[in-house]
Amino acid sequence: MRGAKQRIGIIIEPTLKISLSYPLEWVKTKGRGILYSDMTVQRILDKLPEVYRNFLPRFFQNNIPEETAATCADCAMWGGPEPGFPNGIHFSRDSKCCTHYPNLPNYLIGGILSNTTPELEAGRYRIRKTIKSRIGVTPHGILRPKKYSLLLKNSEKEFFGRSKSLICPFYERQRGKCTIRPFWDATCNTWFCKYIAGEDGWLFWTTLKKYLNQMEKALVLYTLYKIGWDPQKIILPETSNSTLTIQEVDDQPPNQETYRDLWRDWVGSEEELYKKTFHIVSALTPRAFEKIAGISQKILLEEVKMKQKNFLKPHLPKILKRNPNLHVEKKGNESYSLVSYSPLDPLEVSKRIYDLLDFFDGKRTNQQVCRLIRKHIGAMPDQDLLISLYQFRVLVNNEG
Repeated sequence: MRGAKQRIGIIIEPTLKISLSYPLEWVKTKGRGILYSDMTVQRILDKLPEVYRNFLPRFFQNNIPEETAATCADCAMWGGPEPGFPNGIHFSRDSKCCTHYPNLPNYLIGGILSNTTPELEAGRYRIRKTIKSRIGVTPHGILRPKKYSLLLKNSEKEFFGRSKSLICPFYERQRGKCTIRPFWDATCNTWFCKYIAGEDGWLFWTTLKKYLNQMEKALVLYTLYKIGWDPQKIILPETSNSTLTIQEVDDQPPNQETYRDLWRDWVGSEEELYKKTFHIVSALTPRAFEKIAGISQKILLEEVKMKQKNFLKPHLPKILKRNPNLHVEKKGNESYSLVSYSPLDPLEVSKRIYDLLDFFDGKRTNQQVCRLIRKHIGAMPDQDLLISLYQFRVLVNNEG
């Protein structure tokens, strides 16, 4: 597949190697999961906007591997209905994965507007253009228009990465780049089309997104409270009302009365408010953040830590079976494309590895299955191969 790394797999036998799809830079050893070798790593904190570096918990200093299979510059999902793209799934060159409208917190908008680097000039221009339009522009941040949300909710899944009308307003099509990076929200910071640890990687990043979403909401409320906003207007009511106003249907700004009621004395000074919220968040200390975030943030952090452990040092169930929902596409005579947890992340394996899968019937232990395989083909799958097949949910837990 375009943009993917070369991948291999090993069966323990001096003369026998069998190909599997996991990165060469991942070095594995029995019972210890994934170890760092020459692969690229980064701190979790370095994936996030710089404004968080002064106050997020120490956990965020930990290193994690970069998601090298998700190649944004040379999109791994470009292509067409051809081998390597199960069911014809691919992304448009016009959009890549950016058919998403982020809910940008007020303080991240302030960070973009306060930044003076040439690299963010296009982003500042687009933010100011959006503020001028007044569409989705609130003291809480620039929020996804309700019409856009309805289209997302009611569109077929194949719209993602392909719909021209749903391309992010901050995405520059000509250069294929986001204009507001690195001031990304929780979703943009944690989404990848492919994960080097399969579903375990996806679960880690999805759980981290929950943490960041909760954090963003807490910080937005705190900034408005510090500014002295009307307390009756700080906490937005939860609503499932999907009715659109005529302005929302026609992609027009709200009427003057509605907008003035929303912004009060800050009408015409929206940019200044956003900058002020950025300065408030920039001044936070770890102790202040802990008080703002509360117990819910602590609980979510513990969940993130659990998912990180499964990501880096996965526990292999003692009894595995072939995933009954595995989607298989044969590629020539010697390899197969396997889709399990995500249609965007197929695992490519050799025929010899594919032929091993049916030995895992969910009744025998892994040790018993490996001995049976050795009896039939003269080689025994090593622990690391099983871990990779399990992380991609080609093999699934059947311990009961």
